[in-house]
Amino acid sequence: MVKMRETLAQAKLRDTIVQLNKELWQLNASENRGMNTNADSEDKERIQAELESLKTLNKLEYQQKYHKKYRSQQKQKLQQVERPTIGRLRLEETQLGLLEAIFRIVSPDGQADKGRHSETLQSVKTLDQLQEALEQMNYKLSRSATYLRLIPKQHNTVERKQHVKTIPVKLLRAQNTARRAHEDT
Repeated sequence: MVKMRETLAQAKLRDTIVQLNKELWQLNASENRGMNTNADSEDKERIQAELESLKTLNKLEYQQKYHKKYRSQQKQKLQQVERPTIGRLRLEETQLGLLEAIFRIVSPDGQADKGRHSETLQSVKTLDQLQEALEQMNYKLSRSATYLRLIPKQHNTVERKQHVKTIPVKLLRAQNTARRAHEDT
């Protein structure tokens, strides 16, 4: 049961009703003993009329319960309608299985991390190849959105903060290790 808060109007009415009932009980007791006068009968009628007019206490209590119930129902309806997050949904929520798809694309061709200190894979594919493979799997996201799902190149940059939900995959950096040897060496 819901505990109702005491309100000033109801408390005042309740005290008045208790006081009038006491007076009415005293008048009825004196009437039963045969000590009733015309003034007493007029007071009795006046008290009964006042009690009849003060029947609004029940109405006030009912209204209080009704409004409390109404407010709680409205609150529940609002909670059902409102989304828990503000703004646009993340791509991982709208396109289910996106991160797993990226991992499946990269894992057959991926290489282990240098020194094998972590579980990250280094992808042999370029970002464009990864993007095309995702489009073939019917995932629609931009090139930069694809990049933001991967581990950033440097962990201590401001750009790293955009990589919120990532999978353990790094793109290989373009390296120029296949230089042609100089003829004089």
